[in-house]
Amino acid sequence: LDIYYNLGVVFLEQGKASQALAYLDKALEYDPEHEQALLNSAILLQELGRAELRKLARERLLKLLHKDTNNERVHFNLGMLAMDDRDLAGAENWFRRAIQIKPDFRSALFNLALYWLMITDHLRLRHF
Repeated sequence: LDIYYNLGVVFLEQGKASQALAYLDKALEYDPEHEQALLNSAILLQELGRAELRKLARERLLKLLHKDTNNERVHFNLGMLAMDDRDLAGAENWFRRAIQIKPDFRSALFNLALYWLMITDHLRLRHF
C-alpha cells in the first residue's frame, strides 16, 4: 500500500499527474480509507480541470470530511470544486468553513476575497 502511495507522491512532485493519479488510485484499491491518498487524488482530479472527474473528487473529499470535519484543506478543496462548478454560494460556504478552522489559511482567504470581488463586480454590472 505505502509503495503505491509513495510512488504517487513521487510522480506528483515530478509533475506527472496521470501517473501520480494511477498510483494513488492503486493505493486506494488496497485501502479505500487512506486519508492522504484520498486527499491528494481528489486535489489532482480537481486540478485536471475535467468536469467528469469533479464528482469523484467531491466524493473523496466528502469521505474525508465524514472522518474529520476539522480538516481545513478538505473544506478548501470542496470550495475549489464549487468554484469550478460555478456554485459561488457553495464556494463561499466552504471557504468560510476552512477559515473558521484555520483563520490564517491564506489560500482560503484569497479565494474568499476573490469571490467577494466577483460578486461586487456582478452587482455593479447589473446596475448599468
